Amino acid sequence: MDERQPITEKMCVEDMTQEHPETAVLLLKLGVQCVGCWISRYHTVADVAHEWHLDLPRLLRELNALVDEERE
Repeated sequence: MDERQPITEKMCVEDMTQEHPETAVLLLKLGVQCVGCWISRYHTVADVAHEWHLDLPRLLRELNALVDEERE
């Protein structure tokens, strides 16, 4: 059974995109341009949502749904 931890608002973007590369594609589709940027190692998912005016709960749902899809 997969015991993966969900993506949370406190997760660093760089860690998230390295562990789940498909999340980078979603962020790029949403217009987030910090994917691969040097600051992504310090920015959390919450920081990205705030900076890019994204709804944090919705972003987290979409990121986690994408990762769940990949695992199926």
